[in-house]
Amino acid sequence: MLTLREIFLGVFAFAEAHAALYFALAVAVPLLGTLAAWMGRGGKTERDGILYANLVVIVAVAQFVLAMVVGSIGMVFLERSLWDAHVLVVLAPGLWLVLSVFLVRRVFPLSQLATWRSVVEAGQFFVACAVLVWLFSQFRGWGILFFGSLLQLLIVLALAGVVLNRLFVRAFRTEG
Repeated sequence: MLTLREIFLGVFAFAEAHAALYFALAVAVPLLGTLAAWMGRGGKTERDGILYANLVVIVAVAQFVLAMVVGSIGMVFLERSLWDAHVLVVLAPGLWLVLSVFLVRRVFPLSQLATWRSVVEAGQFFVACAVLVWLFSQFRGWGILFFGSLLQLLIVLALAGVVLNRLFVRAFRTEG
């Protein structure tokens, strides 16, 4: 029977065995995708170029998030450190993301890409949620966190709810 631990250990072993290939992909995919976006931009319409640019950005963000999740699982549950990992495996996700955004930005302004706007808005929502979770984890009682009246506490909570709701709607709205 295959356990989740064996699967993740296999993923880590595969990544370390093929670190040079992963690093090469981290450079080649943004370059080729940006080249396709640049060629698509030179056509009759920019739609093809924008499509390719969106694909480059979404693939870069998806692989970065996946790498962070797998790395976090490895650090927390499997008690492995990033210091023990192959340096190319550690550097490749960040390089892939930065190179993708930098190169696509040279072809199209990021404001023209729907994928970029969605990533930024979702990132703002998740950062706001993480800050709120961190804030609540720092205090064990309302007396330490808040010295005002109950009405002031309700106003602060309502304001935080409005901000989080606005960020959630912006990040996860459906067009149409």
